[in-house]
Amino acid sequence: MSLKGRHTTDVLLSEFEKVINYHHIERKLVRLITNNAANNIKVFDTILLHDFEAYFENHDVNNDNNNPLENDNIEEIFDDDLNEYFELTRLADDIIQSLCENLELLRLPCFAHALQLVIKDGIRHASNAAAALTEVEKIVKFNHSSVVYAEKLEKLSMTIPYATKCR
Repeated sequence: MSLKGRHTTDVLLSEFEKVINYHHIERKLVRLITNNAANNIKVFDTILLHDFEAYFENHDVNNDNNNPLENDNIEEIFDDDLNEYFELTRLADDIIQSLCENLELLRLPCFAHALQLVIKDGIRHASNAAAALTEVEKIVKFNHSSVVYAEKLEKLSMTIPYATKCR
């Protein structure tokens, strides 16, 4: 599902509740894995693993803006006509209460995203790796701008994927 507009805490919480209701998993939800963006942390701030979150506090401070280059391109399962059929309830309080009573926490930061941030920081400080990646980036850009080069790769059953940048 792709969210339209700004990814504010209210919008994220509303969509979270829609998905929970739509799939009838109110009492089945065990964990929620999100990236470490400030807006995700803020939405679920009462149910975080507080000791683990401190590591990520400074990484995504200004991420309340919707950047279309950073969003997943997942098919949207809700459209405006279906929204009127959803009876939204405030599940967040129930889920929080249930999880707190059981001493369990809902939201966990995505380990792959955290690892990617560590690697990105490491590459930034390794000048040889940064120079090599700059050259690879030039080759990728050339591939995607040259039909002749792209066709040669296609004949070899090869492709060069687009870069996926993550903060």
